[in-house]
Amino acid sequence: MPTHYPSSRKAADVSGLDLCKDHQSEIIKFYCPEHEQLGCWDCIFLTHRTCKVSYIPNVAHSFTVSSEFKVIVDKVAKLEADLNTWKRKLQSDKQSVLDLNQVLLKRLQQFKEEINEYLDKQEKSLVEAMDEARKKDTDRIQRWREDIDAAKLTLAETKARLEAQDMNANHLYVTARHAEQILGDMQTLIKKVETENMVTRYKFCRDKKTEELLSWEDAIGKVIEEKEL
Repeated sequence: MPTHYPSSRKAADVSGLDLCKDHQSEIIKFYCPEHEQLGCWDCIFLTHRTCKVSYIPNVAHSFTVSSEFKVIVDKVAKLEADLNTWKRKLQSDKQSVLDLNQVLLKRLQQFKEEINEYLDKQEKSLVEAMDEARKKDTDRIQRWREDIDAAKLTLAETKARLEAQDMNANHLYVTARHAEQILGDMQTLIKKVETENMVTRYKFCRDKKTEELLSWEDAIGKVIEEKEL
């Protein structure tokens, strides 16, 4: 059961507190450290009766000047820097993919000129393979960039609320607790980008048999992928 209750002599300051998403007529007034959940009176009564919960109006002021609050703010700032770093890295990777594609297409065209019209039908299949590799990489990078942009927007909104001068301690407390919940998701996103952002390395290799004997019914080369983090 809650360890703190509003005084019966003086109305508690509940300004800045949000309505409960599960009980929309009730205001969020409590925080359960054990389950790291915010809730209204109904939430506490139904699911946290055995927990030692905090009454927000009683703890908000001290929390906003505590080291715990500062740690949350610092984590938000660091996460913002990490997101910016990965956005720049993804942009660089995208350009590398496009540049590599252009270089290989040029080499393919030069080789095509050397072996003349006979190899036109083989050129089509190689161009498709290169384009498929380029599209695979650019599509993946674009998806990561969209996820990074969405995370940056959410983080910016959270940061703005944490730094807002016109918000009282209660509102800052709730905002900080919400920020804690999204920090984990964003750290997971950065970890996924770090571990799964693979740029395909590939090159065009001439077929030696075709160089020596253009009459052979054989492919003019291969597109070889070299995966790199």
